[in-house]
Amino acid sequence: MTPIRVSPNISSVAIVKIIPKKLLQSAHVHPTVEQVTRSQTGLSLTFLALLAIVAAGVLYTQSDFNPAVVQWQQLAAGGSQEPVSKQTAPERTLVPLPDQLVGLTPVESFDAQNLSDKINGKAELYLSSGFKRLESQRFSRRGQSQPWLEMFAYDMDKFENAYSVFSVQRRENAASADLVEYAYQTDNALFLVHGPYYLEIIASEPTAEMRQAGELLARSFISQTRVARETISENRLFPEENLVADSVARIPANAFGLERLDKVFTAVYLIEGREMTAFLSRRESAAEASELAEAYRQFLIQFGGEARKAELSIENAALINILDSYEIVFAVGPYLAGVREAAQPQQAETLALKLYQRLKTVSDESGS
Repeated sequence: MTPIRVSPNISSVAIVKIIPKKLLQSAHVHPTVEQVTRSQTGLSLTFLALLAIVAAGVLYTQSDFNPAVVQWQQLAAGGSQEPVSKQTAPERTLVPLPDQLVGLTPVESFDAQNLSDKINGKAELYLSSGFKRLESQRFSRRGQSQPWLEMFAYDMDKFENAYSVFSVQRRENAASADLVEYAYQTDNALFLVHGPYYLEIIASEPTAEMRQAGELLARSFISQTRVARETISENRLFPEENLVADSVARIPANAFGLERLDKVFTAVYLIEGREMTAFLSRRESAAEASELAEAYRQFLIQFGGEARKAELSIENAALINILDSYEIVFAVGPYLAGVREAAQPQQAETLALKLYQRLKTVSDESGS
């Protein structure tokens, strides 16, 4: 965003215009030395007085310019917002506001071309997940400038895309929020999926008052935005034993560094004090799943992986030792699946077999 430059109302040309002509004409008179001294002294004092008036006017002008400029400067500096007066209150707010909340800034809109202006460093995740548009706005309690909270409403086009950015970025030690099926909160923020929308509401201070205000904004957004109810069925495909709660995530593209590997669901397991990851991806056909499993095996070998013999009753399963951990990849029906980051091959094999049996049952039941 380009800063708005504010020019004072009184220019240097105006300084000349407001000086009395008699003072300017005094240079053409031929007075005595004493008269010249008095005249110069008076002229100097007059100029100083006029400059002081001009300076005061400039300072007044700069202290009273458009509040939007103040807000931009504070945002750029990472500061808070001052309350917007009734005369300059935003005409539109992202959601209908309860009486206790007011808008601090106008609604900001971003598309794929300028998203990085708002969330520099994270834009690629959203862009690769089907991002369409972001609208954001800051709010505060009525009559207060501190603390404030900001709402980010991402239109991700599809529910699956919204779930991707929600799940991949899930904060540790978060608590579930009783708002929609996919929602959680931290000390100072609230995150949720509502249809194709991914919502973040982040407060400047971790207070109970701000958490309550965030919930009010979220409920307002949910009530005014009608969407079809959707859910992630892949959650039920992962074995439940040793599964870390709320760890299922969806990687939209370039999973594990392989460009072709997209729409991958992962789940974290804690086995004997060590975390490892199970993954699966439903492909268009069994043939595609088998071909992609082989492509991933070759990808691991290409980057230093070493093939090991797997003690598994899974046809075509590959066990790879890479970066001091073990991975297994296989295909069953239309599913590509496997295990990553296991400390021991036996741990990887145990989890892979449970995942295989779960997917084989589902595949057989569906006739895939």
